[in-house]
Amino acid sequence: MHTKKECLELIKAVRDIASDPDSAYLLRTRVKRALLSIGRLAAYHAGVETPRLPGTMSLPDQAPLRSRKLIASCNCLLSSTRKLCQPSEALDTRWNEGWATVIAELAHIEKQLMDWPESPSC
Repeated sequence: MHTKKECLELIKAVRDIASDPDSAYLLRTRVKRALLSIGRLAAYHAGVETPRLPGTMSLPDQAPLRSRKLIASCNCLLSSTRKLCQPSEALDTRWNEGWATVIAELAHIEKQLMDWPESPSC
């Protein structure tokens, strides 16, 4: 998936699973899937090879600023979800704080994608 619309749909899927805090593992999986597609979209627009696996991404300095900012946001979200613990009574505060960070980063990426140009699938 490499279109703006498909990336936004994957973000929606992350939000949908987030309604059940017991699904932290599934949440992390969906975030990785969304970030891989978003990374591929950004790489395509930068004219560089698209990533094959989800993970920390980078673009060359000469890549468009829009693409580099989107990748930086994706890397922040990936880092936050890696730190996000499985919720439990003892960790409720940590879970809520971590989840609030993830929601804020998702919203930031979503906002960036809303301004992203439409493109064909690659």
